[in-house]
Amino acid sequence: MLSGPSGVGKTYIASGLCSDAIDKGYKAYFRTMDEILATLKLKDITPSAKREYKCLCESDVIVIDDLMNIIVGHDEGNQLFSFINSTFESTSFIITTNKVAS
Repeated sequence: MLSGPSGVGKTYIASGLCSDAIDKGYKAYFRTMDEILATLKLKDITPSAKREYKCLCESDVIVIDDLMNIIVGHDEGNQLFSFINSTFESTSFIITTNKVAS
């Protein structure tokens, strides 16, 4: 997990790690939390979301950008972490999040 204040380059670092994984032959995807949630919601409704969900499930690396930048409901949060839980044995995750100032 890459955590820190806005503007320090977390997204840049995570995208570089994703690019390196692709260069080494791994299946890697860079998605925002919002994009992953949309895929999870629509995977049983639209063919494109179903394909995207299958690609994510079969990937080696998933970068989830801006994990804490949007407010999600209880059901959406459960969907996201159920997805992570179901794929964590076969997939590595790189998560970027803003550090909350105290």
